[in-house]
Amino acid sequence: MDKGGNNHHVIHNLGIAYYHKNNFKKAKKYFKCSLELDKSSLYSLYNLAITYLSMGNKDKTISILSKLEKIMEDSSCNCHEIDNFSISAIYFFLENYKKASSLVTGYDFELTHFKEASYSLFIENTDVYYEKINYKIKENKEMISEIKNNTDGWEKETETQKEFSLKDAQDDIKKHKKLTEEFKRGRPKVNLSSHVTKVYCGCLLFGCETHGNQAND
Repeated sequence: MDKGGNNHHVIHNLGIAYYHKNNFKKAKKYFKCSLELDKSSLYSLYNLAITYLSMGNKDKTISILSKLEKIMEDSSCNCHEIDNFSISAIYFFLENYKKASSLVTGYDFELTHFKEASYSLFIENTDVYYEKINYKIKENKEMISEIKNNTDGWEKETETQKEFSLKDAQDDIKKHKKLTEEFKRGRPKVNLSSHVTKVYCGCLLFGCETHGNQAND
């Protein structure tokens, strides 16, 4: 028996392997198969949306994104796999910046880590974008002032720790300013494939003593 043959996590990860080989037809097949084994697998549904987009089928992509949004809106759903930022990123690739920004506007998030969401805000809700970025810069400037003046508990820290935190705050300011300059030049260069999400499927080795797997199924 093929170990893991009925494990939807294994099937899901096979879909990812085919996706990264640009075999989107096979990837679609395996993500659909994963969903047949476990209809609650939001990762597989999300990756299927990305696969359809890679195949140029925007209608199918939007249909799946709408389904994911409805699932997350369900108060009984405890979703740890996919969130608003995940969905916002795909709307960014669909160039629906209005929808992408609406999904993240109310959240406090690291703008430099979520470029798709940040750029969508920059395009569609500029005031909110600058409010968020200016707050981050102001926050770092206040920390720099506290460190240099030895206030708010910084007098208790070692010089090494203060130097590290000072550089970290200065670098963060530069990153946020650089982000705005990048957006002014145009759409950021990000890869759709970076959003394809794998799942842990456990140890599949026969006879693995650590995980108690049988020597022969």
